[in-house]
Amino acid sequence: MYAGLDRAEEGAPAWFHPGYNLLYHDDGVNHCPSCGKQHWLIGRVMAECAFCETALPLERAFRYRLAPEAGVQ
Repeated sequence: MYAGLDRAEEGAPAWFHPGYNLLYHDDGVNHCPSCGKQHWLIGRVMAECAFCETALPLERAFRYRLAPEAGVQ
């Protein structure tokens, strides 16, 4: 879809540029990066678009480590 666009080109969406993290934020409107719709199924760690099944990590889960360190008991 955006394969022909240069990353610095004006027509590219914000999430296409390097360094942009796609996360689901609880405190705002979240548009799906694939289809643009706003209906989400929210889990503990991921949010999934109800229309195209694109999955995004939740911002609150992304901030914290989800797995314990190896060797720590």
